[in-house]
Amino acid sequence: MLHRIGSATLATLPDGAWSVLAQSPTPAPNAATSRILFWLIVLAAATLFLGVTCFVLWKRLTQEDREPTISTGFTLPDLRDLHRSGQLTDDEFENAKAMLLARSRAEMAADEAAQDASEADFSADHPPR
Repeated sequence: MLHRIGSATLATLPDGAWSVLAQSPTPAPNAATSRILFWLIVLAAATLFLGVTCFVLWKRLTQEDREPTISTGFTLPDLRDLHRSGQLTDDEFENAKAMLLARSRAEMAADEAAQDASEADFSADHPPR
């Protein structure tokens, strides 16, 4: 036996219990619901794209400047050993040593300039009392 109560159809089972056979069907999505769903998906995709873009830019801007340094790959003791073993001529040894020392001096000068600049900035921000 079927009974209709509101939007539900109930049936009497043989043991006397009630069971819901069917409830009112879900309404089919209309045009407004479809448009809202479309724009929610577009908004989610745009947010994801913007987040990834900001993350990549942040990583690039906060990454330390890693300029490749010109390196012979040798230290002064390495050059001396090569010269003593005869793998470098006197001229090659002197040229390599001059390049190594010049690079070391340039790096030290750059470090000193950076330190002086930071000290100057600090003293400008914190004048003596």
